[in-house]
Parts: sequence; C-alpha cells; structure tokens
Amino acid sequence: MKPVLPCKTSRMLLLVMMLLVCPGYFRVLAQQSRPQISKQPARVARDWVRDGVIYEVYPRQFSAPGNFNDATESAAGVETIDPITMDHTIVMAETAVGGSVAEVAANVSCGAAIVADASTQNATSLVSFAVDGSHLSAAVLSTPGFSLRGLLWTNETPPRLLVGDATNSGGTFYVHVFSADAQTCALTKAGPDMAMPNMPALAFAD
Repeated sequence: MKPVLPCKTSRMLLLVMMLLVCPGYFRVLAQQSRPQISKQPARVARDWVRDGVIYEVYPRQFSAPGNFNDATESAAGVETIDPITMDHTIVMAETAVGGSVAEVAANVSCGAAIVADASTQNATSLVSFAVDGSHLSAAVLSTPGFSLRGLLWTNETPPRLLVGDATNSGGTFYVHVFSADAQTCALTKAGPDMAMPNMPALAFAD
C-alpha cells in the first residue's frame, strides 16, 4: 500500500518538482507580478501644486520689536573676507553707525547698508562705505520705523543704488535712487523716486 502524504506535503513536493523542471516559468511569473512603475500614468497634481505661490518668510516680521542689539559690540558690523587666506576685516563697525546692520549690498568699490536702531520701532537709516574701509558716510535717508528694505546696485556705468521703502504714502510706495561718489562712496539722489503702487519693493533681483 502506497503511503498517503498529507495535502500540504503533496503541494510542496509538487512545487519543488516544478521549480526543478521549469525554473524559467517562475522567473516570468515573478517579472509579471512586479509593477512597471515607469509605464504607469503620472499622478495628477493638485491645483495648489501647479498654481501655488511660495512666499519667503522674513524673520523680522515675526519678531518682537526692539530686539536689535544696541550696537555696543565692537566686533559686529560689515566685514570683507579673503576667500584664499580667509582673513577678514571689518570695514564698517556697528559702533560707528549706531545700529545693527539689517541688509547690505556692495559693488567693486562701494557698499551700502540699511541700519536699524534698538528702539521699539527699529527705525532704519541708509549709510554707504568704501569696501576697503577708507570711508564711511553719514546717514542720507532715515525712516521712523522699519521701512527701508531691499538694496541693489545696478550694472550701469556709473552704478546706481536702488533702495526699497515700505512707507505707505497714500497707497503708493517708493524706490529711492542714489548715485555714489567714485572716491568716497558718498550717496546723492539720482533723479526722482520710482513709484510702486499698492505694494512696496521689499527685495530686488539683478
């Protein structure tokens, strides 16, 4: 009498025999069972992914007023760094301008900085300096609040400096235009301000 194998054992023996006899068959089955990701249709993007606007968070807008340091740190300010030797030199100390540097822009020879004081309004002012540290100008523009934002030196010859101002003048905002003295980097007005209706210029891109 032949022994009767349990059902599970019979199926397992059959599977082992099929693997030995037809290994390619199971490879084909395994390949067919894998999802072909590259051939599947792309997922439909949501409307906010296609049409959404990404805003840059400006930390100053989410900070309590009056949190700028009081400009008593002698090591704080604007400095130049030699990328080869990594030597650095302060060309404009915060102690010399009476406030903290909120933004800075420079070209080959001249730099400009928006300085904010330590009051609860963080009043801003505009100063200029020579990048070699030889000259520092007095403030040529001041606002009672944190209003000066955005600096850009143009590629013109000679270059002009554009300064954004968030002061609301009856629904109109202005961009101030300055030119710099080639020797001292002192700023002077260069024509009328540029009007920006409804929205201030908070940043520039060259």
